[in-house]
Amino acid sequence: MFNAPLLWCGIGAYAIEFFVWLEALSRAPLSLLFPAAALAYCGVVLAGKVVLGETVSRRRWLGTLVITAGVMLVCVAST
Repeated sequence: MFNAPLLWCGIGAYAIEFFVWLEALSRAPLSLLFPAAALAYCGVVLAGKVVLGETVSRRRWLGTLVITAGVMLVCVAST
């Protein structure tokens, strides 16, 4: 299991994400960053469609659009 290169790539990516998140927290308020982190859900849907060839229903696309609109509202309201 520990010989799997993808495992180590995942661990490395997680470590990089951790330090990027810490740096972002030192530069911006949590009330702005936490809603922006919700965009990860949108990225997962898009990656599932593009990379894995999954079928994404209209309802899921609509949910992704609602999440994106909500993040935009929070970001605009906080500036």
